[in-house]
Amino acid sequence: MGFIVICLIILFLIGCFSNDEKEKESAMSIISKTICKIFFH
Repeated sequence: MGFIVICLIILFLIGCFSNDEKEKESAMSIISKTICKIFFH
């Protein structure tokens, strides 16, 4: 569980500091999908 949270934080930081729009979108979509999987199995 903690490992997943760390991965989400890293992805979030990549998304925040990325200049590439596609990279930002893919990072954000991965984050939202993962959050959905955690909370709504």
